[in-house]
Amino acid sequence: MAKPSEIHLHVIRAAPTEWDAVGRCCGGSELPCVESALLDRANAADLLPAAKVILHGDEDASRRTAQIIASRMHIKSRSVAGTEEFRYGLWEGMQIEQLEERYPTALAQWNDDPSSVIVPQGELLAEAQARIVSSLAQACAKAKETEIAVVLRPIAAALTLCWLNAQPISQLWEQAKSLDIVAGPFTLDRAALRNVRTHSWAHSA
Repeated sequence: MAKPSEIHLHVIRAAPTEWDAVGRCCGGSELPCVESALLDRANAADLLPAAKVILHGDEDASRRTAQIIASRMHIKSRSVAGTEEFRYGLWEGMQIEQLEERYPTALAQWNDDPSSVIVPQGELLAEAQARIVSSLAQACAKAKETEIAVVLRPIAAALTLCWLNAQPISQLWEQAKSLDIVAGPFTLDRAALRNVRTHSWAHSA
């Protein structure tokens, strides 16, 4: 039996890590969630009445957020390799005051137009978006479910929203501000998702 042609996707922001809570850059570091925030994320289930599966990155914060929501909804969660958070390189673990002291010019650019910044030993945002979006698109295309939610860390979620809303990466912070906990649903064409690459818009109005 052929799979339905349309998929409805919600994007969920993962519960913050302990570094997030104190304003440290947290990309590839494996850190526990803030427990109170994790419990709050369980309430996201009320915003996802139709979801049949929760996808997530393979970090602890994304995984535990997905699991607590899925458990409340009595549905499955599963990891999607490649959807992990943006890699901050030498900025990893730094607070804003440290960045202001060590990288004042780059930080100003990061706040104004993050797409123009090359983080020392980190990822380019365009590369991170290509990695995250292509991995998510392929997972959605292969899924038997049509009502899907995905839990992502903050920058990964904002990069995904840039793609879903056909916005350039320069609008990253605007997309991040638009995401409280849950965004969507976004209607996606399953066939188009199989061919998604960076700057390829697979969503429909």
